[in-house]
Amino acid sequence: SFNLTFFQAGMQGEFGVNEVVSAFQEINKSSIKFDLIVIVRGGGAKMDLVNFDHYDISKQISLSSIPVLTGIGHFIDESIADMNAFKSLKTPTGVASFILQWNNDFDRKLDNNLERISISFQKILYSEKHILESLLAKLTLHSKVITSNAEKSIEAINTLLNKNYASRISEAFIELLELEKVIYANDPKVAMQNGFVLIQQSNKRVKRKNELEQKYEIETIFSDGRILSTIK
Repeated sequence: SFNLTFFQAGMQGEFGVNEVVSAFQEINKSSIKFDLIVIVRGGGAKMDLVNFDHYDISKQISLSSIPVLTGIGHFIDESIADMNAFKSLKTPTGVASFILQWNNDFDRKLDNNLERISISFQKILYSEKHILESLLAKLTLHSKVITSNAEKSIEAINTLLNKNYASRISEAFIELLELEKVIYANDPKVAMQNGFVLIQQSNKRVKRKNELEQKYEIETIFSDGRILSTIK
C-alpha cells in the first residue's frame, strides 16, 4: 500500500515552471517525511513538454534530498528534467511499474536476508548446542573423577582415623592402668595395711615432728582403727 500526497502543478503553459518549483518548496516545508517525489505527465506535442527543459525545475530536482522519479511524455521523449532525476521512466505507467518492482525486490531481499539470518542462527544454535553438550560431557566426567577421588580420600582418612583412634584408645588404656597402679601404691589405706599410720592434729595431717602442738590431742589412725593421745 502507498500513502500519496498530491501537489497541484501545471505540466505546460507559462505558469508551469513556477508551479512545479512551488510544489517542490511545499514538499521541503512539509512535516511529512516523504520517501519519493514523482513528476508525471501524459504524452503531448514536443512544445508541450518544453517546461521540463527549464533550469529552475532541474535545479529543484538536483537539490532535492528526496529521490525524484519522472514519467513525462512518450517513449521517445526526453527532457533535461529526466536527465537530472534519480530515475527517468518513459511514461507514468512506467513509473508505477518501477515503484512496484522496487518494492517487490526490496521485499524479496528482506525475505532472503531473513532466510540467511535464520539459517545462520540455526547454525550458531547447533554449534553452541554441540559446544554445550561437549562441555556437559566433560563436566560430568570431571565430576565423576572428582567424586571418585573424594570418596577414596574420605575412605583413606576414615581408615586412618579408625586406626589412630584404636591406637589412641589402647595407649590411653595403658596410661590409665599405670595411673591406677600409682594411685593404688599411694593410697593411704594400702600403706596402713603395710604397717604405716596417719597422724592428725586438729583435723590436719601431721608429717613432721615440729608440726605437733602440745595443747592439742593427737589422733593416730591405723588400718583397723584410731586412738587419741596427748603430748606430755
